[in-house]
Amino acid sequence: MVKYSRPAGDAINVNVRVPSGLIESVDRYVEAAQFKSRSEFIVASMRFYLDHMAFMNRHEVYRFEGDTLRPSRLSSHGNEESPSERS
Repeated sequence: MVKYSRPAGDAINVNVRVPSGLIESVDRYVEAAQFKSRSEFIVASMRFYLDHMAFMNRHEVYRFEGDTLRPSRLSSHGNEESPSERS
């Protein structure tokens, strides 16, 4: 697991445009008291996805190419690459 903790005063504000449907979904979790705020949900989501990406980059995963199951990994940009593309 990657560690992401920073001192509370070391936060950076980031403005993003988010589709209204996603915000409605986030708000449902916030309203259910699973998160204190949208920001807490978004930070937790970012940590989760970064952990997922780190896992995917350390482990071989498989994907179908036609009817054949082939190994692949995610590149540093989050795109799948086949073993022949790795060097």
